[in-house]
Parts: sequence; C-alpha cells; structure tokens
Amino acid sequence: MVGVIAWWVSVIGALNIGITSAFDKDLLTELLGGNITRIIYIIVGVSALWLLLERFGLVKK
Repeated sequence: MVGVIAWWVSVIGALNIGITSAFDKDLLTELLGGNITRIIYIIVGVSALWLLLERFGLVKK
C-alpha cells in the first residue's frame, strides 16, 4: 500500500517538474503557495527514495 501511494506521489511530482521545465510555470506554487509547496516537494523526494529502497529489496513491498 505504501508503495502504491509512493508511486502515485512520484508520478504526480514528476509531471509537475515536467510542466515546470517545459512551460516555466510551477503549478504547485501557484495553487498552494511557497511553504506548502516545499513540504510537498519533500514528500515527493521521500516517495522516490521509498521506491528505490523497495526496488532493491531494502524494504518490504
């Protein structure tokens, strides 16, 4: 279950980064503001780390 949530958070974060890079428009910052955006980026990073640990068998699926 944690892996599924981490996967979706990572995908949404990757799409946001793609939009930011392609169109120079950060949707999270525009929608939510600066401080909350920073927390969301941290959650996206932790989700990606979880997926890596899960992929290499360091945490249970």
